[in-house]
Amino acid sequence: MTDDLLLVGDVGATNARYALASTETGTYRDEQVLLCESFDSCEASIEHYLSHAGIADVRGICLAVAGPVVDGKVIFPNNPWKVQEAGLSAAFGDARALLINDFSAVAMSLSLLSESDLIPIGEHPAGRQWPGDYCVGVIGPGTGLGAAGLICQGGSVARFITEAGHVGFAPQTDLQVEVWRVLSNRFERVSNERVLSGQGLENILSALYEVYDKSDDLLQAVEIFSLFGSNHLATQAVEMLFEILGQVAGDFALSVGAFDGIYLGGGILQKHQELLLQSRFRQSFETKGRQRYIMESIPTRLITHPQPGLLGAVAFAAAEPAALK
Repeated sequence: MTDDLLLVGDVGATNARYALASTETGTYRDEQVLLCESFDSCEASIEHYLSHAGIADVRGICLAVAGPVVDGKVIFPNNPWKVQEAGLSAAFGDARALLINDFSAVAMSLSLLSESDLIPIGEHPAGRQWPGDYCVGVIGPGTGLGAAGLICQGGSVARFITEAGHVGFAPQTDLQVEVWRVLSNRFERVSNERVLSGQGLENILSALYEVYDKSDDLLQAVEIFSLFGSNHLATQAVEMLFEILGQVAGDFALSVGAFDGIYLGGGILQKHQELLLQSRFRQSFETKGRQRYIMESIPTRLITHPQPGLLGAVAFAAAEPAALK
């Protein structure tokens, strides 16, 4: 590798995405997506990638990971891998290694996205015109529920990381209350992630079975989406997922002051763009009582770039070059 090339990755619960990046150009190449379950460790997956790419060693490693990074370590909520910067460095010839939260990486990618990478949701101001000082947030369901953002004050930009996916779920309709009651008997605590993720959709449907006193086969999320429009309870479950996502995204905007935009990420939403656009997401987002006037002015957009996490890892490495030397 030449001196300006690094290994970047976006490591989640299901997939690990790797690429070779140039901090000089802000681009990446040789992207490969690997199934996490196919490897015993993150290091093993990286070794496989480097071998496939014909690379003997790396100068630096910057990974966006689906979990909180504490003291250079991450324990994934939904992945058995345990990853730490020191271990990565030791495994790859003392290469400098950095771990960053995956949704903070998505937030870092926002300034690099073009309008063609974004789809507006609902009626709100067109275009992306952030003021001199701004606060924007990103949130999205996948295997889990991630949330983070960017804040700019006086020309200084900082990313902020949250665990909003593990905030307690607050039902807003009678049917949501019934679903919450079923899930509260099943789990010690019903967090937002329990209803806003792939597993969350499965939880909603199984709870609806119990609410309506029906018995049926338990379905995986992909099967539930495939039955939208042809199966009443599957359709109701998907509609509730998007409805709750709007509520939670609105709560997130109010909590962190992301009044300049909420951006939606995650593989689930990219795969089901039309369902999202036709859903009650925006209505639920705006339904905040006395704060409705604020919510109506906040743009919401779906990120359609295929790999914003990788793009954000490159952006972070370029913004913090000293950290990888």
